[in-house]
Amino acid sequence: MGSVSTNYENTAAPGVPFYTPAQVPPAGTPLDKTSAPTLFQPLKIRSLELHNRIVVSPMCQYSADDGHLTDYHLVHLGQLALHGTGLIIVEATAVEPRGRISPQDAGLWKDSQIAPMRRVVDFIHSQGVKAGIQIAHAGRKASTLAPWIGGTATKTLADESVGGWPEDVVGASAIPFYEDHALPKELTKEEIKGLVRKFAETAERAVKAGFDMIEIHGAHGYLISSFLSPRSNVSDFVQ
Repeated sequence: MGSVSTNYENTAAPGVPFYTPAQVPPAGTPLDKTSAPTLFQPLKIRSLELHNRIVVSPMCQYSADDGHLTDYHLVHLGQLALHGTGLIIVEATAVEPRGRISPQDAGLWKDSQIAPMRRVVDFIHSQGVKAGIQIAHAGRKASTLAPWIGGTATKTLADESVGGWPEDVVGASAIPFYEDHALPKELTKEEIKGLVRKFAETAERAVKAGFDMIEIHGAHGYLISSFLSPRSNVSDFVQ
């Protein structure tokens, strides 16, 4: 048997209720920071500091249970954290049930959804990685099936039999996203104000779940961006 001059303890990663070894140095960080490529140098944005400049973008997984993250998300996002990215952003997370893209999308519209989020965030943090979340409302592109179902170029409408809400899709105006999709109900001024509050309440829950940053989804034809285009918004009071 060989011998070593020093014993090194196999320490646990912090912040999770089960044992997983701490990575020293953390994955994604160089042994010598003075000569590291820019990609692997720290990046500070206000009070948020990433240990490198690799970011996992939000990607819908269509695997939530009534908006709650599941073991799948812990495994999926956890393995990305183990590889040492600087920041992981959790997928588009709805501010209300009808704001989901599909019936299996993530949500933070109620308090019971905080703990499953927190479990994922805690593991991400245990690997020295920062956690972000994208909060969103799908607007007129809501109530669709997962993209691998249907076999068409556009997503298939999810009806009530599979948990969809085709009669409760909303948008800037009553203009469907495409011909075979749901006809959205035009939001009133009061409903818009209510949605602003729901975005704020969802952000508060995200803070309680431990996220380091919050991104508001304002692109890709979903609710917020639909207000910005005359192709999807013909309402006089929000142009």
